[in-house]
Amino acid sequence: MNLGEGLRHPGPYLNEYEETKAQALSWLHDEGFPQFPVVALLPGVIYGPGPQTEGNLVGGMIDQYFAGKFPGVLGAGEQRWSFSFNADVVAAHLTALEKGRLGEEYVLGGDNRSLNDFFRLLGDISGVRHPVRHLPFVAGKLVGAIEVTRARLFGHRPQLTPGVVEIFKHDWVYSSAKAARELGYRVTPLEEGLRRTIGSSSD
Repeated sequence: MNLGEGLRHPGPYLNEYEETKAQALSWLHDEGFPQFPVVALLPGVIYGPGPQTEGNLVGGMIDQYFAGKFPGVLGAGEQRWSFSFNADVVAAHLTALEKGRLGEEYVLGGDNRSLNDFFRLLGDISGVRHPVRHLPFVAGKLVGAIEVTRARLFGHRPQLTPGVVEIFKHDWVYSSAKAARELGYRVTPLEEGLRRTIGSSSD
């Protein structure tokens, strides 16, 4: 499934994050355009050099892998993500300020690669070799439910939720053809992006 602009997601949603994004786009098209001068930029799974925050999913996966503490990939690992290098996404935002057409959406996708490819490249580029386990989705759902319960009891953020497990079941593959054509968007290959990400963390 290769997705582009203009799709509408009426639900049901996998989690609150997906719901809020879908509702924001719906609002922009139903009420925001053309009342407000808005250009919508829709990045893929962002990664790259930078601080490790709670929202930095890929950076956290890399850190866990290097520490030998990555819990494992849910499913067979053939699910594909659109890995968007952060510098490419930033450049597109700056260009959109000048060249983006008001009321338009631009998908800022990335290198569409499987999670197995991601960890294989991570090991090849870094020279760090750790086995990556594959966990059944039913086990992930159980752990996610336990994590949500613990989070409610002890007031911390869950490491995994059933909604996140659902995300891992699907391909998230996107086309950036429109952004490339109108904004000059460039997709950094995952190999290059990982080298730059790993290199920055070792400086």
